[in-house]
Parts: sequence; structure tokens; C-alpha cells
Amino acid sequence: EEHGFAMHAKQKADFIEYCQKLGEGKRAANTRAVWRNAIGQLRAFTSAPIQFSRVNHSLLQSFREYLLSRVNRNSALVYLARIKAACRQAVRDGILSRNPALDVSIKKQATRRQFLTLDELKDLAATPCGNADTKAAFLFSAFSGLRYSDVKALTWDKVKLTNSSCFLEYTQTKTGEPEDMPLSAEAVAILEGQRDARVSPRIKSHVNGAAVFKLGAQQTIDKAIRRWVKRAGIEKKISFHNARHTFATLSLTHGVDLYTDRKSVV
Repeated sequence: EEHGFAMHAKQKADFIEYCQKLGEGKRAANTRAVWRNAIGQLRAFTSAPIQFSRVNHSLLQSFREYLLSRVNRNSALVYLARIKAACRQAVRDGILSRNPALDVSIKKQATRRQFLTLDELKDLAATPCGNADTKAAFLFSAFSGLRYSDVKALTWDKVKLTNSSCFLEYTQTKTGEPEDMPLSAEAVAILEGQRDARVSPRIKSHVNGAAVFKLGAQQTIDKAIRRWVKRAGIEKKISFHNARHTFATLSLTHGVDLYTDRKSVV
């Protein structure tokens, strides 16, 4: 091992199981979900365990082509990036002597990020949604810039009030970084409306009782948002994440400093 030769036992270990352990160790639920999807694609590609001794440039190049034949280019890029990250970690762990994925890549396809205008947000606010917490959480994200995982994890003890302002004192679920974030009047009004909100019996057993917004799985939330947006007569493909793009766009439109805005939403 001191001279770059991996142990025979390590070479016989299952690369897919290794990827799975890496993915499940990620902090954010959304990140873990992406890893699971990537590993699911890898399992479907090989239909059998993959010993580390088989993990080479040819295998990863074939996996790249498989992804491009099954999903859109940007999804393929995301899934391949997770498997490449596992290869890099395997090198650091001394399982692989070199990274076989160095020259395996997918070029990102440019896409137009959807966002809502202020008038469209007003239309949404005036439109009934199938789940009150979903509606409140989406609008709160649009006026605060918080990602789904942070909105879902937000508890009342993180909401701080002073004589002149209201702000959040929380740790980002994705990065682990502590934040003190002031809130707009619109975001504060949404919080006030949540104090007496009732929990849906369908998700009551699956959420933190101290959470400000009682939310289920993001996939379920996004389906509810699509129905809600359609009901409001808005012809855009909108998911929860688009609330952050909306926040960024509205902030820049109304003169918020670009550095501050990027720090909030990137």
C-alpha cells in the first residue's frame, strides 16, 4: 500500500455498496436522494455487483453512454458526478491506486431557469392549494431564498425577534454553515400565519412537531405545487426549487446587492 498497490481484499469489495455508504452519509436529504438515484442507475447498468478491480476508465465510459441513453443530459451529468466523487474518495481511501474517471465527463446543457414574477406570486397567493403548509412554505421560500431542506427543517426556536426586526438563526442543512438571516415583511407575515396552522393528519406522524412548516417528501410537495400553479393559470414548469430562483430575481430587480443575493441562494 505504501507504494500504491491496493490490497487484494479491497479490490474484491463491492464498489456499489461503497457508493451507497458514501451517499447515505451525506447531511442533506436531497443530496442523499440524488446519490440513491445515481446508484440506482449504476445498479441497472451493471445488474450485478462491481468489484473495485473492475472499476476502470472503460467501465465508467460505458456507464456514461448508458446514462445519456436513459435520462436527459443534465440528469446524466449529476448522476455521473456522484459516481466520479466515489472514485475520488476511493483513491483517498487507498482502494484505487488512481482515479479512473478523470477523462470521463458530460457537458452541461444550458437551460433557462424558471422563476415567478411578483404578479404571478400574487396570483398564487390568491389561489387555493391542496395543502396549506405547501403553499405557505413555497411563498416563504420565494420571499426568503431558503432551499426546501432548510424550510422543512426550520423550527420555531430558530426564529428570533428584536424590537426592530425578525431574523432566522439556523444552520444550512446542505453546507452545515451557521446563518443569521434577516427576513422581509412578507416572510414575517407568512411565519405569523403559521403559528396557528393545523397539521394534516396524512403527514402528522412523519414531521417534527416543532417545525414551522409541516412538509412531507419533496417529490410529493412538487406534485402539489405543479397542480397549484396550473390552477392559478400560470403556464410555467415550477417546482419548490424555483422559489429560490424567484427570490434571486426579485431581489436583484429591487436593488439587493448581488454578492449578498448570491450568498443567499447559491
